[in-house]
Amino acid sequence: INPSKPVPIKIRLNNQNAVEYPDLTVTLESNLFSDRFKANLGKKEKKTIELTKNIDADTPAGPDTIVVTVSANNKTLDTEVRRVEIIKFRKLDTQTITTNKFLKQINEISYVNKGNVPYEGIVKVKSSLMESLFTSSFPKGFTQKEGEERFLALEVNIPPGEMLRWRITKNYFTLLVIAIVAAILIILYFGYRTPLVLRKSATNIAFKEGGVSELKVVLHVKNRGKERLNEIHVIDRVPNIADLESGISIGTLHPMKVLKHEKKGTIIKWLVDRLEPDDERVIT
Repeated sequence: INPSKPVPIKIRLNNQNAVEYPDLTVTLESNLFSDRFKANLGKKEKKTIELTKNIDADTPAGPDTIVVTVSANNKTLDTEVRRVEIIKFRKLDTQTITTNKFLKQINEISYVNKGNVPYEGIVKVKSSLMESLFTSSFPKGFTQKEGEERFLALEVNIPPGEMLRWRITKNYFTLLVIAIVAAILIILYFGYRTPLVLRKSATNIAFKEGGVSELKVVLHVKNRGKERLNEIHVIDRVPNIADLESGISIGTLHPMKVLKHEKKGTIIKWLVDRLEPDDERVIT
């Protein structure tokens, strides 16, 4: 017998006597249900009585006995005893109530064990890596991955007929704080970053006897700010292992000073009078 479903019962009456029974009493007794009803039976008549009984879904699994007694005029005519077995079955009903508040969503999930054995296992709801950053639950769940999908899971043990509530809260306030902090950092970065950008590269590299014998150094000076910059001093140093070629024009902008230092090498200094927003000067 599956307690989650109606129990069909068939009672077959067979009068083998040439006597009518206009007022029979049929009695059913068991630990699951009991019933009593009237019936009539003619001479040599056969009859089948069908009825349905419902029992509690959380009725424990195990054996039981159904006793059917047929009597007339306070006299028992026949008794039938049938052994039955209540089977185990699992059934978990789920209901979710969602409440939305300011920057917060609360999902309260109710799990009701409709079976007749304890429900032991894992319940889960779909989640994502981003959602997990601002999601909390009570009782506290854990992250479970199945292939490419991510779930918030909870291990449960719910007795028959009992209910477990699982509250999952998504707090978007944390996400708002992160967004505000990021916006402030971006504003500060663009507000306080240096307006001057300097890039240095080497071109026209020549090789001789397995090493570099000559190269051209290019300096890019750019104003990425919104205001004009005046009197920009650019200083570069040539190490002692290299010599600055003499007698040539050094780029489009001539150096203001060229100093030779015994330890630091050759120090070259340029002066850019002014640089408009988004303008760039190239020094070689």
